[in-house]
Amino acid sequence: MGSIGPLFEFYRPSDTWPSTSLSRKYYGRDWHRVEFSNSDVWQSAGYHTLKTAFTEDAENSPRAVHIAYRRLKSSDRMWRYYGTVLNINDNTYLYTEGGDFDEMKSENRNVISFRTYFGARPVEFCVSSLHHFELTTSPSEEGSKIIGFKW
Repeated sequence: MGSIGPLFEFYRPSDTWPSTSLSRKYYGRDWHRVEFSNSDVWQSAGYHTLKTAFTEDAENSPRAVHIAYRRLKSSDRMWRYYGTVLNINDNTYLYTEGGDFDEMKSENRNVISFRTYFGARPVEFCVSSLHHFELTTSPSEEGSKIIGFKW
């Protein structure tokens, strides 16, 4: 698969995600990951804001977070990648596995905030980055102008 092969490894559904071999081979370090579930709130069918605050100053370096999910109450325990959000300079960019794209002005280069849907079914989420971060989640406010994955 040549140079595109690592992308398929990153995007392919897997029991373990993201691939530690990729981060070690190309970046010489492991992923920072936070896993959490929507099992208590999935029936509310609303959006939640995920706020990733990086613990080291970006110093004009890009920051990226990747998100995947896996179904609860299913024999299939595969993680499924569904998007990436990047802060580059003063802009935030959102890319989805389905090809959607969005961008907006960043408020803070060391924080990436985005919305994702918390309804439909109980799932676990995994947010990962090559940089250490702390994650908080909260229900999104109606009419919120934050970048996000659309249901």
